[in-house]
Amino acid sequence: MGNELTALGSRIKAVRESRGLSIRDLAELAGINKSQIVRIESGQSDPHYTTLLRIARALEVSVGDFADGG
Repeated sequence: MGNELTALGSRIKAVRESRGLSIRDLAELAGINKSQIVRIESGQSDPHYTTLLRIARALEVSVGDFADGG
C-alpha cells in the first residue's frame, strides 16, 4: 500500500504545483489542515475519500485524475 500512497501523493503534488498553489493555498481551498496535505503528498497518510474529494474540488479536477496518473 505504501507505493500506492506515495504515487497518489506525488500526483496530488504535481497537480497542485501545476496550478501554482502552495500547500497552504491548497489547505485553505480544500478546508483541510496544512499538515494533513503534507502527510498525503509525502505518502504518509491514507486519506478518506471525502478528503480526496475536497482536494480534487479545490484543484478543479476529478478524484479519478489522481488514479493511475490521471
